[in-house]
Amino acid sequence: MELEEMKNTWQEMSKRLEKQEILTNRLIENITKEKYKSKFSKLMTYELIGALICFSSAVFIAINFEKLETWYLMSFGLITIISLLVLPLLTLSKLNSLKKLNIAISSHAEVLIEFHKAKKAILDNQKVTLYLSILLAAIILPVTSKIFKDNDLFHAEHITNLWLYIPVLFVFLFFLSRWVFKGYKSATNSAEQVLNEIDS
Repeated sequence: MELEEMKNTWQEMSKRLEKQEILTNRLIENITKEKYKSKFSKLMTYELIGALICFSSAVFIAINFEKLETWYLMSFGLITIISLLVLPLLTLSKLNSLKKLNIAISSHAEVLIEFHKAKKAILDNQKVTLYLSILLAAIILPVTSKIFKDNDLFHAEHITNLWLYIPVLFVFLFFLSRWVFKGYKSATNSAEQVLNEIDS
């Protein structure tokens, strides 16, 4: 009888340990998920603020589009509006796919493969966006000058201002772009560290 009781107690303890292990694994999984997502929270906040600014600027230019009287200013205005709407959406979608990577249902190797694909996509997207933003800055300058001051920067009396603004703008954007790209690299590297901790 004592042997039977010991056997039952042992089985009961085994079941409890299994349940405890399952609960511990779920807890670790949830903590890892939260740690992983938190690596992108700050970037997502910055990108949402940036997207809001871009969308507001696109709406503002669209409302004042009739002030762009020449064909080249209209073309620049149209390119600016499209860029201000499309670029933030692309960045947000890439960042969101990286943030929402499902680290729970796949194997560790599959998660890392998916992560590296998403990481490459977001960093490539950032490089392209940063180069395009420098080009966009050159395009938006004549548009905003015409809307705000009714100055056509391509006319002879304003051309000196254009040659002054563009280099300053390019230098500023160069350093800003490097800072943003470093931020993305740092966040993705930190997230990768979190994923590597799962398997260790």
